Amino acid sequence: RVYAIQGNNSIKAQKSLSHNYLNEIKNRFKQKTIILEGIVGQKSLEYFDGLTADLLKSYENRLVITYLVDDGLIDFDMDILILDKEVILINYEKKIVVKIRNDSIRLAIKALYETMKFSSRKIDLNKYVADLIKKRSASWQYRGEIKYLN
Repeated sequence: RVYAIQGNNSIKAQKSLSHNYLNEIKNRFKQKTIILEGIVGQKSLEYFDGLTADLLKSYENRLVITYLVDDGLIDFDMDILILDKEVILINYEKKIVVKIRNDSIRLAIKALYETMKFSSRKIDLNKYVADLIKKRSASWQYRGEIKYLN
């Protein structure tokens, strides 16, 4: 399992990345059956609104658990990935990747992640994306509905 915190400003920079590159990452997660458990803000969900139906389909049925927090809690420009033995900080806009292989730091960041979950609401991101795809055929202006779990 990979834990992630996606900064709201990071999602804007990700729009400039190659769709092939993003698809490759998603496919690797699917092939290795890696579960991505992440915390996102409302601005991150808005990313999906501008995608084509074909690109949206690449986000379908992922092994993902998603928590939605207030935008103010994650108003920064990087993604934080917490793995078994390291933490990876990614700033797409500045093209910076920092890997931290220190267990004390990893455990501290993981504890902060768990603390943020207390301020979040679990959502069904797969349903959100599926609803966007379904409604996209009826109207390009549709905005997906968020289904809260709890």
